[in-house]
Amino acid sequence: MRSQQVTALGLLTVLSFPWGAMAQTLLPPARQIETPVAVIMSPTTLGSYRFGPGDQLEINVFDSVDLSGSRLVAPDGTITLPLIGVVQANDRTAAELAVVLQERFLTYLKKPIVTVTVAQFRPLLISIAGEVRRPGPVQMKNVPSDLKQNITIDNTNPSLPSLSAALKEAGGVTRAADISQVVIKRRGQLLKFDLWQGLTSENAPQDQMLQDGDAIFVPKIVAGSPKIDPRLVAKSTIAPQSVKVRVVGEVKKPGEFDIPPNSTVSSAMAIAGGATDKAKLTKVALVRLDDQGKVDKQFLNLENMIDSQQIQDGDVILVPKSRNFNILDIAGQALPPLGILMNLLKGK
Repeated sequence: MRSQQVTALGLLTVLSFPWGAMAQTLLPPARQIETPVAVIMSPTTLGSYRFGPGDQLEINVFDSVDLSGSRLVAPDGTITLPLIGVVQANDRTAAELAVVLQERFLTYLKKPIVTVTVAQFRPLLISIAGEVRRPGPVQMKNVPSDLKQNITIDNTNPSLPSLSAALKEAGGVTRAADISQVVIKRRGQLLKFDLWQGLTSENAPQDQMLQDGDAIFVPKIVAGSPKIDPRLVAKSTIAPQSVKVRVVGEVKKPGEFDIPPNSTVSSAMAIAGGATDKAKLTKVALVRLDDQGKVDKQFLNLENMIDSQQIQDGDVILVPKSRNFNILDIAGQALPPLGILMNLLKGK
């Protein structure tokens, strides 16, 4: 009886010994290597996402550290791996690329298991034109389309590649922008979006997620365009972060300043250090060029340093000195480049 127990114990020991690991150590690295049945693995979150130049991929070949590693998709759409060399990754999903790599590795391994994931997504290249502060191409963070369906876009996550985030990246919209008719050109199709409704309606549509190669156009307000309140736009996320305003005359720090677009004349003066003791606050002048290029001027009483006049990009605020000091002389002395503008004022 004891002999039978010893024999059984010896048989279990033989069966449990890791003969597979020893075999892989002793045999040369070629097709003789045995691995489990082939399984194509890819994260479900990648879904239909197709690789392109700039994607950072993680390639994992089961039980082979030397063949695994991080690979950057080159400008020609390829990646390079040990043993198999150059492989085309462009326009392939994770599952499709895993199949291709598995077939290539069959020359050296039996039934290889290949996993393809993404360490970092390539940026989106978006073109923006029309009524924005900085038109031209912009790069934005990429998110796979399968993940976009499960993402709520709001102001708390500005890194997502949304339409409003792209406009913000382009410096924000100008005061002349008709944000009710923004157009995205995508693969030959024209998609229209009403961002004004998004600012005013309780049932506003969700912000639009962008795709690589999208072209955005923001038209200019024309006759018949919906009434758009520039004050509300100035408070939104698609407005510029700041506008340039010149404050000259009797302020403590005269000059040009970057000021939030929803600021008033009095707040712009405060940024310029506030008025001096010699200032005549009953007749502060706001000078600007209108949309037709004509000079517009108005006088404000800011004795209480409170007003509701919203400033615009390019505005000039003139704070005169009391006791018969000519407001136009202040501008001419403080900012010579404004001479042409001041001559126009004198001629009126």
